[in-house]
Amino acid sequence: MRKHLLLSCFVLLIGAFVLVGCGQEQPSITTTNAQPSNLKIKGTVYTTELAGGRGAGISGAYVYLSGDAVSSATTTNSLGEYLFSNIPDGDYKLVVTAEGHQRISTTPVYFKEDNATVTDGCIDVDDILLSSRPIAKTITPTPTTSTGTEIDRNPTFVITFNETMEINSVLPSLTINGLRAFSDSGTVPLSASWNNSNTVLTLTTVGSLTANTTCTLDIDPLTSAKDTAGYPLIAGSSSVEEGETLTPVYRVDVGGKPGTPSGLTISSVASKMFTRESTGVNFTDVATVGANAVVLYWDAPTTGPITGYNVYAAYGSTGNYFRVAQTTTPGLSTTLNAITTAIYGVNLSSLDPLSSANVPMINAPLYIKVTAYNGDGESASIEANAKELVPPVLSPLSDDALDTVTKQVLANGYIVDPITTSDTGKAYIYFNEPLDISTVTTSNITVEDGGTYTVSVLAQDNTPLGLSGGGNDRCLVRINSTADITGKVVRVGTGVKDLAGNSSTEASSVTLD
Repeated sequence: MRKHLLLSCFVLLIGAFVLVGCGQEQPSITTTNAQPSNLKIKGTVYTTELAGGRGAGISGAYVYLSGDAVSSATTTNSLGEYLFSNIPDGDYKLVVTAEGHQRISTTPVYFKEDNATVTDGCIDVDDILLSSRPIAKTITPTPTTSTGTEIDRNPTFVITFNETMEINSVLPSLTINGLRAFSDSGTVPLSASWNNSNTVLTLTTVGSLTANTTCTLDIDPLTSAKDTAGYPLIAGSSSVEEGETLTPVYRVDVGGKPGTPSGLTISSVASKMFTRESTGVNFTDVATVGANAVVLYWDAPTTGPITGYNVYAAYGSTGNYFRVAQTTTPGLSTTLNAITTAIYGVNLSSLDPLSSANVPMINAPLYIKVTAYNGDGESASIEANAKELVPPVLSPLSDDALDTVTKQVLANGYIVDPITTSDTGKAYIYFNEPLDISTVTTSNITVEDGGTYTVSVLAQDNTPLGLSGGGNDRCLVRINSTADITGKVVRVGTGVKDLAGNSSTEASSVTLD
């Protein structure tokens, strides 16, 4: 701060008039403008540490004068006073420093531009305030922009103070702000060390920062920092007298796109483990409960910084992939509902795999794709797929004319006709899961001495039909024959397939009774 006064200034105009005489040439007039001389700049360098008024002058402060016509330096006397004499007319700047006070104070001095004429002996009075409060003289990496100076993922910060600090009062923090669509947030642990004079603080991060984020270093978040004399740290501003800002912003570098994740596995569905592609998941465990878990795992890329991972799903290898989730670490536990919602926008229970829908893990494989990403973009993908590989199983239960089969209303509303003792050419057989109707033929299902007969899917659903005596069976097949088939053997060949295309691994049979 500066208190300015311009004293004793007038314009001195010296004019010479020469009169030659009458009848001779017209007299000429010569005007000379003299530059003012013996100009002075003086003042007092002082503090305001005294309550209620101006503080004492600062003895031994270094005062540097630079300007249009001259540069000079001096120190203040015991009263804090300084004086520059014989200064040519011009514009100047005063720079003042003093040990134990602010690093520097600058103030402009104008003779030419002041609204007063300047005469010999004119005196400019500039009183300058230097505070005793400490400041952060320098911070490295140097803050340069409001959007943040770029730093690496393992930065070191060095803060230099102009005073000896009470180190237990300086409690800096580093906070991740986040920049892209997905990033960490929170306070990063810091390791701190001081030099011998307790004027230089060095900070290092404990662990690596997340790539492509922004962070704020707050040197005095609790406004507790002070020097050993008890003066609090100045908050800092754009003026050099108040030091560097105490909350510089930095950007963590990106370093290019990350490498490709590896080792993607669909490790389990509905708690059924996948150890290899030939290991299937039971339809009854997977299809009926959308909340059943689908567990994925992959290995992180070996190159490039990683902000996070995108997980996509599809029902076909050439179809569109839809993002299921984002995660910051390898691995994800999701659900069948989350997958069908990503693909179709609805939960599993709203889909009908018996019609046209391609339902992952029921009548279509589940395709998963994982990529890593950061601010520079997305990596290439790692892909895996799994499908329901358990073949259809013929139930040991069956019904024919030897049984008493009453009329039934199934869980899906279908009405099953009864079988009476006279219906010797009629029988029902059951399967554990829905079948591909096109594979239910007399070539794939044969009846011993069956005469002329037909086989057809009478009812099936992706939930248990509720058949009396049928357990959790989901498919009802009717056999109609012109012959008496009571007590005959029905054989199911490997051509019978479920909705996922799985064939019976071996022929099976049931005796009608």
